[in-house]
Amino acid sequence: MRVLWILGELPIPADSGAKLRIMGLLKELAGRHAITAVALDPGTERARDVEELESVCESVVLLPSQRRPSGAKLLFGAVANLFSRLPYSVAKYCTRDTEYALAQVAAAPFDLIQCENIGFHRYLLAPASGPRILATHNVEADVWRQRARLCRNPLLSAYLSRQATKMARYEAGLAKSYDWVTAVTESDAARLRTDYGIPNVTVVPNGVDTDYFTPTGEAAEPGLVVFTGAMDYAPNDDAARYFLKTIWPLIRQRVPAAHFSVVGRRPSPSLRALAKRADHVEVTGAVPDVRPYLARASVVVVPLRMGGGSRLKILEAMAMGRPVVATTMGAEGIDLEPSRHILVADDPTALTEKTAFLLKNQGFGASLGQEGRTAVASRYSWAECSALLGRTWRHAREAAPATPSPGRRSPRQTRRLPDCRAQ
Repeated sequence: MRVLWILGELPIPADSGAKLRIMGLLKELAGRHAITAVALDPGTERARDVEELESVCESVVLLPSQRRPSGAKLLFGAVANLFSRLPYSVAKYCTRDTEYALAQVAAAPFDLIQCENIGFHRYLLAPASGPRILATHNVEADVWRQRARLCRNPLLSAYLSRQATKMARYEAGLAKSYDWVTAVTESDAARLRTDYGIPNVTVVPNGVDTDYFTPTGEAAEPGLVVFTGAMDYAPNDDAARYFLKTIWPLIRQRVPAAHFSVVGRRPSPSLRALAKRADHVEVTGAVPDVRPYLARASVVVVPLRMGGGSRLKILEAMAMGRPVVATTMGAEGIDLEPSRHILVADDPTALTEKTAFLLKNQGFGASLGQEGRTAVASRYSWAECSALLGRTWRHAREAAPATPSPGRRSPRQTRRLPDCRAQ
């Protein structure tokens, strides 16, 4: 099939869960389908990243994009959004240039269109030549509700609640305009069916490259606790700050030699400030490869209190044979047996005790890691996950009215679409 895959942000480097998911599926499916990938133009300084995506896809289209806004501009946009019906996370993508350029691309004949980025969905409401797939990574309204519940500032909590209401209304209307929807977990799929009334929902779980993330044979570094993730994603930032403020001091009481590494891009100033005040804590920022940190970890912690979908960080750690302690929400959506594949706890005392236990009992941790590796390798390879998505594409295509087969475009071509003001 000829597939138009609207990615949003360029998924290279794959330094977030969403990007890892997109690239894992894309690499598997590009060999069997003619895929045109659409992403925001990252600028000429990212030419090598574009070339890497180009080597995977038949063609790449780059949409005009804005530079990352300053803090003041973000704040102004958030305040102005009080008077908009759209959620802010959608409205910030709504530029005239992007809308015009994406409409040009989507007007071409494709067998199927899949869209990953929620900010672009609104531009695909016009009739398309093939069925349209909405790929959800979580139920966004739930994430906003969770943020509002955990926020201690009454005004900010009210604002976040308002965003959750806007997002729920937007998601429900949006999903109904697509021919098919994919979810990452069964619980998200159930929410889409029951709360949003979406009949055609397929679960395509997150996966992991078990050849890339594999045990190194390196001994764990005694006392090392690791948390990984894109730190500019609110659930990760909240989890790291919660762990540092509430749990880390208790762990240090039980294991004085323990040290903690927070690994991931764009850590917030508040997280860095917390780390400076804590003992034996490093915040790395962006790293070229997360595997060396996982390879040395005695324990990988996933203390998430908000979010949706499932956590690729758990799959990566387990694929490398490392023991994991997670909250129930952190472990959500992954078919694992507590105490055999993973340790699960939710209150600070239990999280402290289970993390300290693994630090003091590396033999049990090694056994837990081996069991986790076996489970992940058998259930969550990208080959398995992409096969599910490929079947969903076929089902959606078979259910759609027949359309003429479009001609093939010359392979490996990249188009940068100009601003509409330049037309």
